[in-house]
Amino acid sequence: MHVRNTGKTTASRCVAILKLVSAPIGVHVPEKESALHWADTDYSARTNTTEAVEIGFERRRLDVAFTFVEGESSPSGMWIAIPFALSIPLAAAQAHLSPGEYHFSLSVACENGKGCSRGFVIISPQAWTDLSMRATE
Repeated sequence: MHVRNTGKTTASRCVAILKLVSAPIGVHVPEKESALHWADTDYSARTNTTEAVEIGFERRRLDVAFTFVEGESSPSGMWIAIPFALSIPLAAAQAHLSPGEYHFSLSVACENGKGCSRGFVIISPQAWTDLSMRATE
């Protein structure tokens, strides 16, 4: 998704947090909050935090969730785009969500601004091509 600063001053040290509001019945999600990855910033398998970014007038792309197809044995569902999951998805069980409908709150907070928050529904798919996300507000 794209994030844009509507203020006149560059927003500094911005981070994005995805917070689980509800999961499908019977699904246990071990991590209720995840710091998301900003596109075009470095990450590695050893990274456990997100890089804070500056947001001026230009849009910044935020990675929220992803699926992948690696072969017939790849698990269904999606991964939350935390740096570790982007590096080694199959080892990032804490970021994997089984197929179903999940409700999240996505917040962007900046050191020098008020930030913002919105609700989203993310459909974790059976088939990797069916991943979807929509705003609830």
